[in-house]
Amino acid sequence: MPAAATFADIVNWQVGVSELARKSRTLAEQCESAGRDPASLRRTHAPNFQLFESEREFARWRQDEQRGRSFEEVYAYIRNRGGLYGTESAIEETIEEFIDVGCAGFMVFCNSAPRCLPAYGLVTDPERLELSRLRATSRQSPCPCPGLYGLACSPVGWAPVGRRPPMRSRVIVALVSALGSLGVVLALAAPAAAATGPAFYSPEQAGYVATGANFQYVQSTVRLPDASAFASEVAGFGVSVHLRTPYRVVVLGVSNSTTAGNYNAAAAVFNKTTHALICSTAASGAQLCPHVGTRWTDGSVSFAPGDLVTLAIAYDRAAGVDHFYVDDDTTGVELFYSGYAPGTGQTYNQARVGAEFAAGPWGSFTYNAPATETHLVTFQDSFLVTYSGSQSSFSSWWSHHKILATSNGTSTGTVEVRPHNLFNFGANFGVYLEP
Repeated sequence: MPAAATFADIVNWQVGVSELARKSRTLAEQCESAGRDPASLRRTHAPNFQLFESEREFARWRQDEQRGRSFEEVYAYIRNRGGLYGTESAIEETIEEFIDVGCAGFMVFCNSAPRCLPAYGLVTDPERLELSRLRATSRQSPCPCPGLYGLACSPVGWAPVGRRPPMRSRVIVALVSALGSLGVVLALAAPAAAATGPAFYSPEQAGYVATGANFQYVQSTVRLPDASAFASEVAGFGVSVHLRTPYRVVVLGVSNSTTAGNYNAAAAVFNKTTHALICSTAASGAQLCPHVGTRWTDGSVSFAPGDLVTLAIAYDRAAGVDHFYVDDDTTGVELFYSGYAPGTGQTYNQARVGAEFAAGPWGSFTYNAPATETHLVTFQDSFLVTYSGSQSSFSSWWSHHKILATSNGTSTGTVEVRPHNLFNFGANFGVYLEP
């Protein structure tokens, strides 16, 4: 939020009504601290939309097994994310609730909209949000989508409905502050041509990697486990997202030793050829990344077990800068860093999400196998964006591969930590310690 308070014209969230009100109050305080009129920064909401003819139809949809959650969990998720799901009267009531807490626009994503329809837009007059138009859009799809976590077929855009796209702010409007919700805000590309590639092997990481495209954005969300529960197996671990070029590995993660305590965040960059650390927000001296804010280094920000935390890396191709975001969806605490500038023309041809057990991508760790397979953590709402603008989970036209952590980092080693299969349309997966 500090960056938004200083630079942005619009801040967009996908949260429930009460959370939008809380974030808006916090943003107003930060605007005042920056000497800015809070009213000059528009707050908007990016709801997924799906209209149902009756409450009975909506209830049947929530019970669909493809959603991978219980009836109650789906309903709670919709409320927490501020989704416009339900009958016309229920959706109108939700819209009014958002307007009452200061929402000044909606970027609506119709979950069943075909790519050829203008199924999205930044509606700058929220009181004129036309449900009839959205209803027509959502009913005309040649590729009916399952809804929540579904396969929204329309691309993402910031254009006001029926107008030419405005010029973007001098900062990345769509990526400021609200990274904890972008995985569901942005439309998912249909995964009909998804390809599963051969497994990757690592001495210290287990998760998934996407290849076959150039990626400018990677994001995933985790509910942080109690690390001390795994003290018998490992000395510590972290959860992370990566963007990789043929020569460089860019990492953002939160990690913890397996003693009782909170997780700490760090961004790091490694030389892929020499495996040397180039810089880190947690390092000192010459290896400290440039322009790191004190909140990354003074111990004032940490993340408690049980918190829902989103990690995201975005490569600004025009500016040649990597942006790092950590968003605690439970407490509202956020970290942002954009001081590392690899330059324009970088080719990030891998995006990774997973659990890590060493200080660097090629390190090793001591492993004591549990008696039975043990769940470590679940990644959810994993989301990728390519240089061409395609947006999806791991299941898309690019290839996805499991990453297996083995005793020697190769296929000949014993598998110590592995991901289970993707679910929730390729956005979620669990990581397990192997016996």
